[in-house]
Amino acid sequence: MPTAREALLNAALSALTDQSWSAVRMVDVASAAGVSRQTLYNEFGSKDGLARALVRREADLYLHGVERLLTEPADPVDRLVSVAEWTVAEARSRPLLRALLTDCWTDRHPAPRPVRPAAPPGGAPAQRRADAGAPAPADLVAAVRNRAVAALDPARPDRRSRTEAGGPPRTEPLRVQAGRVQRARVEQARADQARAEQARAERGRTPQHRRPERARPDQPESAELAFRCELAVRLALAHVVAPDGEPVGHLVRAAVAGPVTGVSAGTSPRAGGR
Repeated sequence: MPTAREALLNAALSALTDQSWSAVRMVDVASAAGVSRQTLYNEFGSKDGLARALVRREADLYLHGVERLLTEPADPVDRLVSVAEWTVAEARSRPLLRALLTDCWTDRHPAPRPVRPAAPPGGAPAQRRADAGAPAPADLVAAVRNRAVAALDPARPDRRSRTEAGGPPRTEPLRVQAGRVQRARVEQARADQARAEQARAERGRTPQHRRPERARPDQPESAELAFRCELAVRLALAHVVAPDGEPVGHLVRAAVAGPVTGVSAGTSPRAGGR
């Protein structure tokens, strides 16, 4: 049984199927969810807070779907193709997700307005997270790329140090395990900071115009893997904005196939070299 918060979000999303966001009334959302209007305001604070929560949940659901596809027992290239094809299909059937991925908002969408500076913080932890702001398309691209690299690169420190049960190998001393985990966390924090700075610099440009930076010859293979993972999601976003005559799966397969660590070729050498 969904919680009151989930029931309210479902009711608000359902209301958008036949009316614009400006026509959606809070009292109708509360009634459809079977809760009081006071409960709605306790959870979201305002209609803008409800909009921010709707958008945040849509982003979370999208990333959870990406993670599910990346963990499927399939060839790495096939998994990237699946993510691209699923992204395009979901964007076509979910208008709110399409707006998130393309940054193309209309009056029918609950475009999330920023929190007013003097507004009190949200009462629920989930609302405080939603009030922090919706991810931009560049943020979603980076999130998908990072998840893809983590799933497809067996050489990552955080993957080598885990057993099937999810813990470090029992054959290593605890101090060695702790040192390895600490180094991995430091490296990840530095990488996350660099990606955040890059994402902030890219904001304001449409997804189809941005291009991932290709790894230089002197960069490690993991950088090339990150480039190909990001290229896959950017091709998907470009296909959402301006559909091509060729299926997105074919485009992604030709672009990402090749002998890179963690990614095995799924097409011919000619296609992999494009």
